[in-house]
Amino acid sequence: MNRIFLSAAVVMSVCAYADIAWRGEVAVPDGADVTCTDHSQVTSLSIGEGATVRFNTANAHSFPITGSGTIVKEGDSEWTMVSSISDFTGDYVIASGVVFSGVADAFGKNATQYKVSVKKGATLRITDVAGKIPLRQVHIAGDGAPGRNGALEVNVNTTERFLDYLYLDDDATLHTPQDKLFFIQNELSLSGHKLVLSGGGMPFFLGCKTSEAGEVYLKGESGARSKLYLRSWAHDNPAFSISPLLSPFVMSGFSTITIWAGVKPIESSLFISGADNVLEHTSNGKSTHGYVTNHANWVGAIVFTYETGMSKLQVYNGIDTEKYGPCMLNVSGPISGLGSLSTKIWKNDARVAILNDANSYTGGTYLDNNVAGGSILLGYPGSIPNENYSSVTADYGYVDLAVGDDYGRWDFDSALKFAANATFLNNCKPRFSSEFTTNGLGPVKFEVEADSPTGTYLGARDAVK
Repeated sequence: MNRIFLSAAVVMSVCAYADIAWRGEVAVPDGADVTCTDHSQVTSLSIGEGATVRFNTANAHSFPITGSGTIVKEGDSEWTMVSSISDFTGDYVIASGVVFSGVADAFGKNATQYKVSVKKGATLRITDVAGKIPLRQVHIAGDGAPGRNGALEVNVNTTERFLDYLYLDDDATLHTPQDKLFFIQNELSLSGHKLVLSGGGMPFFLGCKTSEAGEVYLKGESGARSKLYLRSWAHDNPAFSISPLLSPFVMSGFSTITIWAGVKPIESSLFISGADNVLEHTSNGKSTHGYVTNHANWVGAIVFTYETGMSKLQVYNGIDTEKYGPCMLNVSGPISGLGSLSTKIWKNDARVAILNDANSYTGGTYLDNNVAGGSILLGYPGSIPNENYSSVTADYGYVDLAVGDDYGRWDFDSALKFAANATFLNNCKPRFSSEFTTNGLGPVKFEVEADSPTGTYLGARDAVK
């Protein structure tokens, strides 16, 4: 069996002549920097501490690799990883070309101190859940190799622990094909860069925290809706929270952000362009929160930015309340810009609450309860921009005008003005409501009749002074 040990002198030769072939058991000494263009006859590779091995080969390595140091994949070739190198405890760099991975430990031992880095002009495509990278730091940059869709392409559908740490070294694209879902948990570090999400799949930020500001851009297309799931944990688990996630989100049309069983308020700004954007709330577990503002609450500013037309945002509560109990999606941040707002709920005990008292968006407002017993909650007269209630259309169910301090406060005259000027379809009615408050008024509602504010309703007027 041939064994080649590269001395310092030989290392200089190998660096200078990229066509040197390796054979048998190869050991690279500490601190060396070598290039391999043909590993077809290599049976094993040991990499010394601080050494770098650069592969510029047509195919991926398939032999055991041990030691530390750094492995770099160079050249425009497309590799398909075929074997584990779990005994390698160093960093792995994809400098160019494409790497397809569907095997475990393809880049070495999974531990938080080691990296997998995808440089500009390169692509890592994970093709099977076995290729998950649950502990290593994954660093990405750029839009991918020529002809590819992103620096990181994830073509799997799994709820297993998949990717713990994602870091941006520059603006980068994460591409997930239609209907594929995977988790990013623990940490997303944007480092001031833009993360573009494309492809119609569903990356899921599972309680991950963001250590540095940047931008998350949902690049939706007709037939390939861009989706992002967010989940924040309980109040007593601040290490894994989506708040404060100060990096702004940008929705460019054909985009959906889903708050999944969220507890902590989301403080990010949300910028909206294009005509088909949805902010929704859903879950698959029993709700213990009821109608509270600290659950599924977007407290950051929402800004319509589309300059050549009217942008649109639908706020949708998709909780199946018959299975999981009553729940409310809250939008308490200010809404501004050239755009229109609509709301929708799925089941009777789902709620959407628009709570800011100084909204200034310029388009109309469509409040769709979808079901006869549903309701949309407006916190203040100023929740509708400039109290322009003639711009409001309400369909089915009720529009609740909050009385209690927890959610806002409507005065009697503004409530009458709202009832007189908004358009109500399918027997929808406005009403004063303190059902959602804890200020002692109790669970009472008073319907507003614009043309006859007498009798019982006068009692309601006295109750809410």
